Amino acid sequence: MILTNKISHTIQDSIELKKRLITLTEKLKNEFGVDVCFCEIFGKRWSYVAGNQTIGFPHRRIRLNDKIGLIIGENLINEKIVQSLMEDFK
Repeated sequence: MILTNKISHTIQDSIELKKRLITLTEKLKNEFGVDVCFCEIFGKRWSYVAGNQTIGFPHRRIRLNDKIGLIIGENLINEKIVQSLMEDFK
């Protein structure tokens, strides 16, 4: 039962994170006109979690912390916004 509870909490935490990231992608699009894609980081692999899946090239990968990254079209975002996001995810 303990393992089942841990798995259930992990899944619930993952769902809540995805909801928050979807809300954040909508806010970035509405306020700044920027499409972003949030990814979960597994070593060198970045796996889609939320946002625009069709961001073209060139694009920029921004590691927000050890587990979450952001992909955005090159030159489409203000560096102050990037710094703010990085602080929020620490």
